[in-house]
Amino acid sequence: MNTQADSSLKSFAQLKNKHIGIATQSYYVNDSQYASVLNHEFDIITPEYQMKMGQVQPQKGVFNFDEADKLVSFATKNNLLIRGHALIWHQSLPDWVVNGTFTKEQWINIMKDHITQTVSHFKGKIYAWDVVNEAFWQNGAYRPTVWYDNIGPEYIELAFKFAHDADPNAKLFYNDFDTEVTNDRSNAIYKMVTALKAKGVPIDGIGFQTHLTINGVNYAEMKKNFQRFADLGLDTDITELDIVTHTFSGTQEEKLQAQAEVYSNIFDIALNLPSVKSIVFWGMKDGQSWLNKYTGFAEYPLLFDNSYDKKPAYKAILQKLNT
Repeated sequence: MNTQADSSLKSFAQLKNKHIGIATQSYYVNDSQYASVLNHEFDIITPEYQMKMGQVQPQKGVFNFDEADKLVSFATKNNLLIRGHALIWHQSLPDWVVNGTFTKEQWINIMKDHITQTVSHFKGKIYAWDVVNEAFWQNGAYRPTVWYDNIGPEYIELAFKFAHDADPNAKLFYNDFDTEVTNDRSNAIYKMVTALKAKGVPIDGIGFQTHLTINGVNYAEMKKNFQRFADLGLDTDITELDIVTHTFSGTQEEKLQAQAEVYSNIFDIALNLPSVKSIVFWGMKDGQSWLNKYTGFAEYPLLFDNSYDKKPAYKAILQKLNT
C-alpha cells in the first residue's frame, strides 16, 4: 500500500502514469468548495458544453470563446490538463448550421474554418481534442448528420487533418458511446480507424465514453476490445464515465455498493492497459449529472454526493489506485 500523505485520486493515478478527471462547466468552478475538491482530486478536465460549436460560433464567422477561456484559464492556473470537446458533432449546433443550405465545398470550408479557428485559439493549451463525436449508429452505419449528408464520410478524415494542421501537438481522438465491447458500432469504428491510419491521417486515440448501467459490462470483452485498438498504436481513453443507477432494485446502500463494484472493475481494466492514458468522469457530484434529466429519475452516477461526501465508488477507486 502507498502511504503518501496526499491521499487523492490524482496523486495515486499519477504514480501509475494515468490522468483522472471530470467534465465540468465554466460556472461550476466559481464555487470555492467545488474548485477545491476538483483541484485536490483531479488533474484533467473536459468542458461539458463550452467548446461545442453552438456555444463557440453562434453566428457564422462570429466566434465567442469567453466561457471556454474561463475554464482554460482556471485549468492553467491550477495545473490541469484539458480535453477539448467536441469539434464536430451532430448536436449542440448553431441554428445557422442546422438550417444551412450550402454547397459541398462551402460545407467543407465551414467545417475547416470552425476547426481551424477553435483549435488555433487554444493552440498549446489543449491536451487532446475529441475531433469527431458519435459518427455511427449502433448498427455500424454512418449517422446521418449535416456533416455526413452534405460532405460524405470523408468529413471525418478532413476534420482530423484540419485539427492537426491547427495544432500538431494536440492529441486527436474519435469519441463515441456504447463501444466498450466488440459490437457493430465498435467494429465500424475499428474499420474506419484502420483505414485512416493506413492513409496516414493523424489520429491518436479512441475515446470510449463508457456511460454504463449498474449491471456493468463484460469486462473480459471490454479489455479485449480496448486492446485491439491499442494494437493499432492508439490511446484508448475513457472519456465520459458514469453509471445509471435508477434500475437497481435493492436498498440505497446496496445500490451504491453495486456501483462501486462496477467502477472498481472498470479501473482494473484501465490500470492494466498502458493505452488508457486518462479516465474522465462525466461530472463530479450526483446532482449535476446530465443523467437526471436524461432518464427522468434521481440518479447517483458519480463519485461524490451533493454535499461533496465521498461515496463508496470513490473509496473503491482510491483503493484500486493505491494497490
